[in-house]
Amino acid sequence: MGTIQIAYVECTEYPQYLEIIASGTLILEPKLIRGGKPVGHIEDIVVHPQYRGKGIATQILTQLTQYAETKECYKVILDCKEDVAKVYEKAGFEKHGLQMSKYF
Repeated sequence: MGTIQIAYVECTEYPQYLEIIASGTLILEPKLIRGGKPVGHIEDIVVHPQYRGKGIATQILTQLTQYAETKECYKVILDCKEDVAKVYEKAGFEKHGLQMSKYF
């Protein structure tokens, strides 16, 4: 279960097409310890370099978190690198805990 949020602009070369400039994904994971209420995992927030700094990532994060609320998520979490943490902090996210990974 989940949703993908896409930002787009009209393609200047071919106006009948849309050019994707940003996207983000929300994945819902039901939790037994929360009576089946889901946690929302935000993944893959990307914005084309030409469109960065215009608040598009914040808009996508807002829409994904609002969607998570409608699905009765008890929290929304995401992982990010230190150099982009300010983008997520501006959208209301806080540093919490420690992430561990094992890549294959």
